[in-house]
Amino acid sequence: GEEMGNESSAVMDETLVDRLLNDLKHENYKIKQNAVVELKNLSSNNENRRELIAKYNIIPHSLELLRLGNNKVKENVSILLTNLSLNVENRRELVSKYNVVPYLLELSRNENY
Repeated sequence: GEEMGNESSAVMDETLVDRLLNDLKHENYKIKQNAVVELKNLSSNNENRRELIAKYNIIPHSLELLRLGNNKVKENVSILLTNLSLNVENRRELVSKYNVVPYLLELSRNENY
């Protein structure tokens, strides 16, 4: 019975991450903002979800908010990316493919964020 529970929660996670990806692509800024917060929360303390989030190509859409977002959004995106970087594959992708280090350094220099 326990394995079945894990399977259904994995399917639930996929459905949720898929919806959040669509929310990240949404034109409405508030919807994007809420999606980042939810993804940040999902990605903390859960390796499977971190892998899932990266698999759904969330990173490039998050980076867009890192450039355009307000300070609160930037803070949430940087926490999300930090959470995702706990996974070695994600970290490689974040550093080599998306070159996020300069963005995160810029944020850390800006005391107001």
